[in-house]
Amino acid sequence: MTTNPFVYSNVSLSTHKRWEEMGITKSNAKIPRILADVIDAVASNNPLWSFVSVDPAWDNTVNGFTVFENGEQLGSVMYGYYRGNYGIEVRNERIAAQRQRSNGYRTSDTKKAISAIKKAFTRKSPTEKLKTAQEDARALLQRQDYQKARDAHSAERRVNDEMLIFLKNDDAMRQLFNDYLHKEDKQHLLERYETANMEMMTIAAVQTQFGDGKAYLVVKTDGKYVVQIGDEVDLFDDNSLPENIRGKLGILKLVEDEQVVSSIGCRVNSETFVIVKGE
Repeated sequence: MTTNPFVYSNVSLSTHKRWEEMGITKSNAKIPRILADVIDAVASNNPLWSFVSVDPAWDNTVNGFTVFENGEQLGSVMYGYYRGNYGIEVRNERIAAQRQRSNGYRTSDTKKAISAIKKAFTRKSPTEKLKTAQEDARALLQRQDYQKARDAHSAERRVNDEMLIFLKNDDAMRQLFNDYLHKEDKQHLLERYETANMEMMTIAAVQTQFGDGKAYLVVKTDGKYVVQIGDEVDLFDDNSLPENIRGKLGILKLVEDEQVVSSIGCRVNSETFVIVKGE
């Protein structure tokens, strides 16, 4: 067994600039023996996995690795001090779901650490991906709803500050106020106010439909689409995907991650989309 798992082509240092600044490479990187032994065993038996070191520890040693397969993160393997002993902590969502006091399995036994990795580090099933997608979509919608509401309120306050200078409680004064903004080259404040309110109403509508189970959650996985609405879950390919979903999905594929499109839905990330059902 080698004491330097970096000899394997699927084990690499992260891109953190401190590695380069300190002249640390794969050939001279320092790694605790128990961590090296675990990564050595797992990396040699899983050539399709990639092991990327976490950022440097305070003493510029390698204290952990994030593990991937075909770009999908399987989990992480960390070195640390636990209950009076230095050991290994194996982490991923499956392990975290089964534990109460911590998010990882901790041990100072190399064989037990390797066994935990073998048991827990597999690619997510469609059901697991759907669960993660639900959490990601819900978190994004809540975050965007909060942020757009803040943007709208901030824009409204700025407009109100200008309105206090000139505006009275009279509808006819509204046009005078618009003329005033144009004259003072401040019409962008009103435009931003209207845009922010429109964005706020858009995200609120999508979030409401998603929360009520009236929007499609679409997860792209292994060339197919897992589609959920309410309690119904279906699996489609490119040919069988319903047209009402296909068209909106095509639009969302053209925008950036975390973008919301009125009457269409939102793109959570490259694999997860929320699509409004429509009339």
